[in-house]
Amino acid sequence: MVMKLYDSKLNYLTGISEFKDLRVTEELETGYQTAQFSLPYTILVKEEQKIDIDGYRYVIKEVNMEDLGLYDVYCKPYFGKLQGKHIDSLTGYGMNLDECLETIVEETGWTFVMKDVAGSYQVNIQHMSALDAIQALIKLYQVEVKWDTLN
Repeated sequence: MVMKLYDSKLNYLTGISEFKDLRVTEELETGYQTAQFSLPYTILVKEEQKIDIDGYRYVIKEVNMEDLGLYDVYCKPYFGKLQGKHIDSLTGYGMNLDECLETIVEETGWTFVMKDVAGSYQVNIQHMSALDAIQALIKLYQVEVKWDTLN
C-alpha cells in the first residue's frame, strides 16, 4: 500500500510507502475513522496536509517528533466544505432523513446514499456546521453512518 500525500490545498506531493505501525480506528458513535502511523525522519509531513490511506482521506492533525529514528503522525477525517458550511436553521415537523440531508449537503460537493431508513421526526437544528448537523441527525434518526471522505 502507498499513501498519497497532498499539501493543504489538495495538490499532490508524493507517495509514501515507508511507514510503520499503521493503526486505523473507527469511532462507533460518529463513524469517523482516525489513523496513526510512524514515519522515518527522511520523510517529512506537516500538520494540515492531506493524506489518502486505503481509500479514505485524512487531514494530518499532529506530528510528534520525539521518537528516535521514527516519528508519529496522527490523522483525522477530511470533510472539506462539509465542515465549513454553516446551517443557520433546519426545522420542521414530520421531516424524513433524506430531505434533511439533501438540504445540509447542498453546495458542498458531498452526496449521500441511504439504505432502508424510514420514519419522520421533528427536526430542530440551529446554528451549527453541516458536519455537526449530520451528527445531530444521526442521533435523532438512530442510524449508523459510513463516511467516504475520498469520493
